[in-house]
Formats: sequence, structure tokens, C-alpha cells
Amino acid sequence: MNSRLINSIIGFCIVFLLVGCTANTEGTEDTPKSDHIIYSQEYTKELKAIEKNMLENPEVFHETSNENYKISATVNLSVQDGVERMVYEIFVKDPKIKLEDLKMSFNLNPDMLQRLNTSNIFESNVLNDAPLTISTDSETTGASLFRAFLLDKSKVDKKTLNLYKDMFVKISYVIDEKVHQDFFKLQATPSEEIQTYLKEASSEDQNK
Repeated sequence: MNSRLINSIIGFCIVFLLVGCTANTEGTEDTPKSDHIIYSQEYTKELKAIEKNMLENPEVFHETSNENYKISATVNLSVQDGVERMVYEIFVKDPKIKLEDLKMSFNLNPDMLQRLNTSNIFESNVLNDAPLTISTDSETTGASLFRAFLLDKSKVDKKTLNLYKDMFVKISYVIDEKVHQDFFKLQATPSEEIQTYLKEASSEDQNK
């Protein structure tokens, strides 16, 4: 076998191996999965943890802050270029101790899915590029997570007024290499603008 043929065979094998490795995005026990798949699993894991507790263990949701930090929530109206949105935001602040790898997630009342122009009512920061840490002795002493949902007045009814402030929240963080998980059911503090909007929209629905 001449040297040119041997070189051709070796070259073919190298190309085959490279293509094979590049195509393997699903991963096996010996090879890691792609970042996209890992992030998707983490995102889904957060959502399922909240939904499962909402259905099976509602007692785990607390309504007040704990000894490690304070937590609060707001809901506001945003109008830009004639597009109306409802903006939900949670705040974690005043940490009493260093909170590493802070993950924040929230879900709205399930019945709000039919009252907003969206395919899901969940939000999380697990897709962030870098872990989040907050502490009293650092520049970052608090963090927030928000999401804006498209509004449609035709979907707003009287029941919306009793549902829209409910927020089911999961907060996880690391203290001294130990993972902590907290669950909250918060009543978001509404702005005057969103209160007025929803009252007017629900009245219009009743008059149809």
C-alpha cells in the first residue's frame, strides 16, 4: 500500500470522527449534553417544582420573608407604541448572609393563562449566563426578576381581579456549599395604573 493511499485513509478517518463528535448533541453517559439541553432541563425542573407543590403541597408556600433575606413582588402596567403589557417583578433584597448561585423563578395563578396573550405564565433566571450572588458586603445587595405579558381587554373579566396578584415563587441559593430552597405565595403590589386598567376592562366585559 503506497503512502498516498495511507494518508487518504487516515484523513478520511479523522474527518469521520470529527463529524461524528460534532453531531452528538444529545449526550451519553460518557459525553456531556449541550448547554442548550442542560439549560432547558434546568428551566423545566424549576417549573415542575413550583407546579407540583401548587398541586400537591400548597402548604410549603410561605407568605412572608425569611431570616436570610426579604422578598416582595409588584405588578404594573406598561404601554409602549400602543401595546399594553402587564409587568410582574419579584425582588430579593437585604440579604443577611452571602447567597451564592441565586436562582429565582415564578409562576402566576394558573387561571391567568386564559387571560393573557401568552403560551405560558412562568419565568426564571436559570438561563442567565453566569451565577448570581448577592451579599451585604458586595456591590450587589439585591436582585430582581421580571416578565411582561401582553394584555387583551377582551380576555379580562371580573374574576381576573381576584387572580392577577397571585405569584408562586421558588428561590434557591447556596450558603456554605449547602443548597437552600424556599417557596412563597406572594400577593403582588399593584400600581394604580394596572388597577384602573383591569377594573375598566372587566367592566367592559360585563357590559357586552
